[in-house]
Amino acid sequence: MKDNFNLKNLVENNLRISVVSGLIIVFVLGYFIGIESGQDIVRKQEFEKLEQRMEELKTPEISLFFQISKDNDPILGDPKAPISIIEFSNYQCQFCARFYSDTLPLLYSEYIETGKVNMVYRDFPIQKIYSNAMSTSLASECANEQGKFWEYHDMLFETQNSWKQSKSDLLVLTLKQFAKELDLNQDQFDSCLDYSKYAEEVNQDMADGEKYLVLGTPTFFVGNEEIGYSSIFGGQTFSDFRIVIDEKLNQ
Repeated sequence: MKDNFNLKNLVENNLRISVVSGLIIVFVLGYFIGIESGQDIVRKQEFEKLEQRMEELKTPEISLFFQISKDNDPILGDPKAPISIIEFSNYQCQFCARFYSDTLPLLYSEYIETGKVNMVYRDFPIQKIYSNAMSTSLASECANEQGKFWEYHDMLFETQNSWKQSKSDLLVLTLKQFAKELDLNQDQFDSCLDYSKYAEEVNQDMADGEKYLVLGTPTFFVGNEEIGYSSIFGGQTFSDFRIVIDEKLNQ
């Protein structure tokens, strides 16, 4: 166990140095571009540079953690499955949408539907970069209140291009329209969203993610508390997940 934690500390330190250095570069560049061209361009540059940095850092297994909380967040699949994938994500993130469309269906058919793995969704809306991420996270929590989290989750990712650049007022109308299309109780949903009922829940997810060194989305933790969790960062392929999942299933 001691060797595992020494390895964990070494990898985490290297990861912190690499990621923090990359983020410093991103925000310094964003600052000077902002002076020249305004806040909208700063945000765009930050977004593009961070996602580029995510690609540079992509690796199927970064480090080992022994305790990753699922909190009380929505679970897809059998809650008693031997392995969990805990995803920290946000609905405006391009790589999160790519995971949803390209990788999740394969994970679902091979591992989740067969009872080998379950998946937990935790919110990580990085508002400095994703201006609509918090509102969409709150809306999905309001849908969860009425038992339709995953349906709302799917709708947000499938329509991401239609709302990701929307201004605040238009976005709220769109989120309420999605609730109507899913036959949710409209008054209950609207009140929940208008009063940010689940802001504390979303902020708790953010705080937990920061504690686990989540610096961008999507970030995944695969495993269980007995054998530990391996982290997967960024837009990984199904093959990357398969390597880690099969290793965990065989431990």
